[in-house]
Amino acid sequence: MNRNKFINNSKEGIINEFFYLDVSKPFSTTDNVSILWIDLTYTGGPFKGEATACSGRKNNNIIFILGGYSDNKSFINQFDTSIQQWVNIESGSLINAANAPSQQFGYCAITLPDENILYIGSANFNDLSNASSYNPMDILPLYNTKSHMWTNTSISGQIPPIRTFFSAILTPDRRIIIFGSLNNGNILGDLWILDTFVFQWSIGRI
Repeated sequence: MNRNKFINNSKEGIINEFFYLDVSKPFSTTDNVSILWIDLTYTGGPFKGEATACSGRKNNNIIFILGGYSDNKSFINQFDTSIQQWVNIESGSLINAANAPSQQFGYCAITLPDENILYIGSANFNDLSNASSYNPMDILPLYNTKSHMWTNTSISGQIPPIRTFFSAILTPDRRIIIFGSLNNGNILGDLWILDTFVFQWSIGRI
């Protein structure tokens, strides 16, 4: 199902609406009838808003839903696309696991080639005016999707300012490029590069 696009988000509040679009089939963006969304809300996913999602495991068949607003304390939820079922939805919360980050929002999660998920940025929603409530950019949580263990990865180089709500992408040569953000109420337009071979930040020259 690598060619299917899954969506689980909310513009306001928390919902568990869950849909996918099989982009291997032809459709026209000007013809809504041809865009066949498949509703998977009946699978009983978690009620969340402003969460981050990324795929992993063999054939990218597991979708990991991380953080966000929630009606429970589940930090991570998993959806198996091969059987269209949620995995350990009742007991899948790893918030109490060793080194697990506290519930945060406004971050990016990147699946690395080794199937680990690197968790970048974020802040505590209850205290956005306090710089100490933002996660540092020189120590990034790393989630192992095989062992379900968390580790804290130290990052060297010139360290980016703390931030939330930014874009991030993994390049074929294993660099993560982030752009923009919100920093303590200030909008930033900077670009940073993280080399995941040596875990070192450098500033991008735009």
